[in-house]
Amino acid sequence: ASQCPADEQIARFTSEVWDIGDRYRLLMALAQRALTRAGVADLLAPVRTAVSELIAEGQADGVFTTDLPAAVLSDALATFTLTLLEAQDSEAWAGDSQPVVTAVLVAAGVSHARAKRLGARTSNIL
Repeated sequence: ASQCPADEQIARFTSEVWDIGDRYRLLMALAQRALTRAGVADLLAPVRTAVSELIAEGQADGVFTTDLPAAVLSDALATFTLTLLEAQDSEAWAGDSQPVVTAVLVAAGVSHARAKRLGARTSNIL
């Protein structure tokens, strides 16, 4: 196990993904059009594996919900984050990383109060 709690690591990771996605949204849109879904999945396989392992660690520590297997929860959180990026692209919503981190952590089973604190902390770091 790492020295940093799994929910804090996911908070930082989500914040970083949000910032990268926000900066490079045109490139992401082009990649999604140019590559098949399988091609995108292949490119992201190492990241998906690492996040899934982190989710499993958090589940074992009682930090994340165990209602879903780690790999399924990890994929669901990734899809949720991408959906929020698309909402920002369509101008349906414009937000910074703080509410995204909060929402992802709550979806993973973290209490709203802790998720909000971690969201505020990670958005101030970056």
